[in-house]
Amino acid sequence: MQHGKFLLILVLFYIFLSPELAHALRVGVAPGSINLGTVERGENVRLTFYILSDTDEKLPLNLEYEEINPFNIHPEWNLTELSEESFEPWINFLEGTRIEIPVTKIFYEEIQLAVNKKVDAILNIPANAEPGYHTANIALHPLVPPPAERGARITIITTANLRITFRVDGEVNRDLEVLGFLEKMENPTTLLVTVFVRNKGNVTLLAELSNLKLYDGNKIISSVRGTKSKLKPGEIGNLITRLDARNLEEGKRYNASVTVIHRTGEITKVGSIVVPKYVVIPEVKPPPPVFPWWIVIVVIGVITLIIIRRYR
Repeated sequence: MQHGKFLLILVLFYIFLSPELAHALRVGVAPGSINLGTVERGENVRLTFYILSDTDEKLPLNLEYEEINPFNIHPEWNLTELSEESFEPWINFLEGTRIEIPVTKIFYEEIQLAVNKKVDAILNIPANAEPGYHTANIALHPLVPPPAERGARITIITTANLRITFRVDGEVNRDLEVLGFLEKMENPTTLLVTVFVRNKGNVTLLAELSNLKLYDGNKIISSVRGTKSKLKPGEIGNLITRLDARNLEEGKRYNASVTVIHRTGEITKVGSIVVPKYVVIPEVKPPPPVFPWWIVIVVIGVITLIIIRRYR
């Protein structure tokens, strides 16, 4: 508790007393981190935090969910128990994500603060929440009018985002499988390779094509990285990379190795790639419209009948 008070006082000192930032608009949040511990599926957890600012006017801002790299934030975690499932849909800000902060005074842990806004939210843990650690930031994005409207230049400095951390009970299995890869010529000089991967675990994970190596005999002739894809449990995804095909022989089979990584492991699969022929599919033009002569014949017939009946 004393540690939390010290951090809060430090944030306030930075916002209100820092002389080198006297001409900037400063925005912060207290506390900077909320650790909910272990939560239960189906539980509704209340969150409360405070937005701090040195402005004397109402300041609109957006609250936005941002994913973070747990390696940099939580080195003490056993990341084999990490779920990368987004919990953005679980957060319900009681006043919405677009808020306006007026100047007020409140009490936080028996300390009176000149702050702008108390924010309340409910974290609704679904019944099918994945087990393991979850973490993300709630970022503050002040909405400042352009210089011509406010009459002066203002720099926005967000002192801190809100970090939310919790754990859902249960055993975590992080496992990824490389199913294979498929190649095709994207254009005359580019070979497009698609790597198919499947999440065999029970938590969401971020898969990345770390390396694709192409061999001519024992010699590496190409080494490229590829895309990333977040996969839910059981989901099959595509990771894509491109190779320069100008020095590759059409129809030749090259040995290949693919390495796919995630935050707690990597998988390598070997195989072969045949450089296909680039085929240009001719554009098929639609046939020219045929004049509807049958309409002319019907019109002529109708006119003929009218004339016959009139002069009969």
